[in-house]
Amino acid sequence: MNNNKHNFTNKYHKLNNNEIEINEIEINEIEINEIEINEIVNEIINDIENNSDRIVANNNNISIINNGFNDEIIECRICFEEETDDNPFIYPCMCRGTSKYVHKTCLNEWRNGNVHHQAYDICMECRYRYKYSNLYPSEYSSIINLEIGFILLATNLIPLCLIYPVAQYNKMTNNSFIKIYADDKSSIFYYMSYPPDIIDINNYETCYNLLLFNQSLLLFIGYLIYVCKKVHRKKEYFKYLRKGTVSIVVYLFKFIILLNTVGISYGWFTFYTIFSILFIPLEPFIYLLSIKQHNDIIFMIEHLDNEYELRNYESDEDEQLDIV
Repeated sequence: MNNNKHNFTNKYHKLNNNEIEINEIEINEIEINEIEINEIVNEIINDIENNSDRIVANNNNISIINNGFNDEIIECRICFEEETDDNPFIYPCMCRGTSKYVHKTCLNEWRNGNVHHQAYDICMECRYRYKYSNLYPSEYSSIINLEIGFILLATNLIPLCLIYPVAQYNKMTNNSFIKIYADDKSSIFYYMSYPPDIIDINNYETCYNLLLFNQSLLLFIGYLIYVCKKVHRKKEYFKYLRKGTVSIVVYLFKFIILLNTVGISYGWFTFYTIFSILFIPLEPFIYLLSIKQHNDIIFMIEHLDNEYELRNYESDEDEQLDIV
């Protein structure tokens, strides 16, 4: 080797495709010894051979690396199982990483268990509202929650607040309040000729039931307005509701029917008194049955010729409007 000094800077640059680019070589001397050139070439060849075992499979987004890394496995974020032909993955929200993919069946099972909660409509992690591809809009937003405690309390709240002034007004005006709902020849007015203690009991229970009737009538009107506003497939809804028309009419006018059909015998009076008192505690349970009937109809029309699928998340959608 001669004594010529050679200064090599940035001898070469390795590219992604294992090609080598010699960026910059500063040669301080004109002559380069053949042995030194061979050393440079051998070093480049060794670098190429040492990296020849790295393979990148871009089409499957899976990196297989032989020098110390494990394969990346995609699994369902709910059951932690892999994708199958019968149970494919979807990615319905903005979650990334290990939470991106989920089995369609797993997510639908989770959502069906949370019909009355936000988890039915949105991802509870990224708060993205799910999108659907379906023939008709979802009807689940019109479901009424069965809050039993609230219904038990609210059913009799207004009648309890109004019963005293209404009963006193009816007594002072010769049953003018009852006459709005009963014929003048009805037996209820015959019962008002009984001793004062019986008259007071009869007056209060009759006025209380009439207050419940007015409340039920107003709630039924509100219910029809709610259905017309919230339910998309109204024709199908009222088709199912029509099957219970008789029970709805009997439920609404049950006390008015009783008020105008009883006789004047003491047995009829006992019958009237028992049912007048019985209707009061039964009222909230009738409300609950009515709400259950409404929800059952919603479930039926939701799956009536309305197959729908959760759509995969598309990044070009308006994310700001879709995040809750």
